[in-house]
Amino acid sequence: MPDTITIIIPKPKYEIRWQQIYIPQFGGPILVPIMGYDIRVVAKVSGELSGVLRGYFIPEVVFMRRGISLKEVNVVFEKEIYTDRAAAEAASVFKQVCATPMDWRRAIALDSSELGILANDIRGLFYLDKIREILSYCEKRNGLLVHDFNELLKEMHCTEQELKQHLKNNEFLASSLKKILTQLMS
Repeated sequence: MPDTITIIIPKPKYEIRWQQIYIPQFGGPILVPIMGYDIRVVAKVSGELSGVLRGYFIPEVVFMRRGISLKEVNVVFEKEIYTDRAAAEAASVFKQVCATPMDWRRAIALDSSELGILANDIRGLFYLDKIREILSYCEKRNGLLVHDFNELLKEMHCTEQELKQHLKNNEFLASSLKKILTQLMS
């Protein structure tokens, strides 16, 4: 019998082979089982290996946003998993955005003070690169799935209702960004 090792990780939220999950996709979610865990070993303490769960292996290739690109993957992250079909269907709705190339350039190139206007607190400024990344992806795809829009809201540290209020009350925010975000909320 070959030598084996043990890697200690926090208990994953979803079970291998038992858990059926939904993954939001353009055109509707797909239902797949979890086939395995993607684990990264991060330390060796007192002779024991410890790791972190990076994602979940699934038996099908799906299309997911990775950075500013749409990639074919067979490993999904916990934040991309839905256990409720209705929530997964809502997350799979595509919100189209029509904007000029100049609007996109202006919206993505905003400085931290302009994007920071949308954040509820200073923590939002830490995620400016992520916000720009999602906006760049939105430009390439001419819109976002609701799932990706919800991720954008998380990076901005606000809810959709708070964002609507920010856009309504703030005349200093760049009109190009307002135009894009307003379309994503419709």
